Amino acid sequence: MLGLHLIQRQTHGAKTWTAACGTVSLMTYHHSLSILRHLWSLNLSYNDFFGTRIWPNLSTLSELTHLNLSGSYLSGTVPSEISHLSKLESLDLSENYFFGVFLDTVFRLPSLTTLDISLNVNLFGILPKSNWTSPLVSLDLGQTYFSGEIPNSIGNMKSLAVLNIQFGVIGLETSTDARGKYIFPKLEVLGLSSVNLTKFPSFLNSISGEIPSLSGNMSHYFGNITSLGYLDLGRNKLQGSLPRSLVKCSSLSILDLSHNEFNDIFPHWLQAPLGPISLPSPVTYYYSIASNNMNGKIPSLLCNATELGIIDFSNNSLIGSLSWCLKSFSTDLSVLQLQMNYLEGTIPQSFSLRNSLMTLDLSRNHFEGTLPQSLVKCTNLQVLDLSDNWIKDMFPRWLGTLPELKVLSLKSNNFKGDIPEVIGHLQSLIELNLSHNHLTGFIPPTLGNLSNLRWLDLSFNKLSGEIPRHLSTFSSNSFSRNLGLCGTPLPKACLGDDIQPPLPSSSSISNYEGHERWFEQKAMWIGYASGIVIRVSIAYIAFQTGMPKWLTRGVRMLERRAVEWMKKLK
Repeated sequence: MLGLHLIQRQTHGAKTWTAACGTVSLMTYHHSLSILRHLWSLNLSYNDFFGTRIWPNLSTLSELTHLNLSGSYLSGTVPSEISHLSKLESLDLSENYFFGVFLDTVFRLPSLTTLDISLNVNLFGILPKSNWTSPLVSLDLGQTYFSGEIPNSIGNMKSLAVLNIQFGVIGLETSTDARGKYIFPKLEVLGLSSVNLTKFPSFLNSISGEIPSLSGNMSHYFGNITSLGYLDLGRNKLQGSLPRSLVKCSSLSILDLSHNEFNDIFPHWLQAPLGPISLPSPVTYYYSIASNNMNGKIPSLLCNATELGIIDFSNNSLIGSLSWCLKSFSTDLSVLQLQMNYLEGTIPQSFSLRNSLMTLDLSRNHFEGTLPQSLVKCTNLQVLDLSDNWIKDMFPRWLGTLPELKVLSLKSNNFKGDIPEVIGHLQSLIELNLSHNHLTGFIPPTLGNLSNLRWLDLSFNKLSGEIPRHLSTFSSNSFSRNLGLCGTPLPKACLGDDIQPPLPSSSSISNYEGHERWFEQKAMWIGYASGIVIRVSIAYIAFQTGMPKWLTRGVRMLERRAVEWMKKLK
């Protein structure tokens, strides 16, 4: 069944029709379209046409200016008849199952301002070298299989506000022919992640001639696109220093430069004529430079970005102590990921009662001292990973009062004492890793009440007694190297047991390191997923409050990552 509601309109003496939602059959839909020769707007988005192909006689709708078939489970090839709709201004075929070649003639439709064919993973094509439609405002090819070069001719589209070619684009190369001067005065969204970029596309260069080296102190990239609010260049092969002209993008709300090969001092630039300019800007709420080779200290200047909601500086070479202002500078901060650096000192001891923190990952650093009890104020906390540090403390019983906690990892520190029963009250807990510490006493039976617990590691401690029967389904690796423990799944039976548990296989013993890496990967997935959920809520807020359209579009791109991360959790 299809939702189709027909509205008759009168425009300059000629009848036109707009299709929206109602309830008629698919056959009625085909018949209705065949008689609507003056239809100018057709919206059939988010219906259930599972396996249906696009009506091949679309070219008869010669007056059509807006066509939206997104999210309707359509399949097959995109018919060439669409390129005959010369008056088409907006075309949205996203979130379907189209396959085959997407004809480049669509890019040349003379009135086209919006083209979205994203999330059709089996749709492929090549970007045209020239003769693009000049009025194009929004182009979204995310998660399609386009290949070839990003042509310099794309820089001639002066009205372009949204450009997304991210995810799933194979073999995308940048042309070395940079002869023109390209200015994007209206560009607000730029998504070029996961497209195998080894250098910045020449169409982002605001000067003519050869592309300047990225290792220089001043690159002219981004110099003329000061309206940019969303920039995602993550998961490419970009090298050298970050372009200093990024500081001119004072409206950046989303900045993702993660998973590249940048080698630079932490970007807190720059001495400008009116004083230092910070990156991120004061309006930035998502900032990621994760998995590069950024070094230096995290400056307190970062705390001027009071809108920050998500920070990810993980897997770099950052040094120094954690600025005390990070604990309270933004009441919107929900994700703070600083793992896999060389940070040292103590964790700030005072967290504000007015905080929104959901993920705190400081693992694999050199933090010492005790765990701040003020974390108990973080009642929204879902991921707490402090593993692989030098923290020395008694086991923090107050952690059992964090109702939303899903991941708790204190691995490889110097925690002492027993595991309190209150930890068994964390009903949302999915992962618990307390391995490689100095914990003593019995495993509390209350841990068996954690119905959502999927991953458990208590190995390499000094625990003793019988393993609670509700935990016997976990691998023996979860309890190994606790000489006082006994019972299933360990090979050591407890006194009075009639049945000897089976000996662990040699493969399960040799795979312990893989077991640990699996734990770490799961924690990271959950951390990312919880962070991206926040971005989805931002999209809703933006829609409700009338914030710029690029913000909802940008968050929609990030939302696609959540789908992939959630799949990995299953």
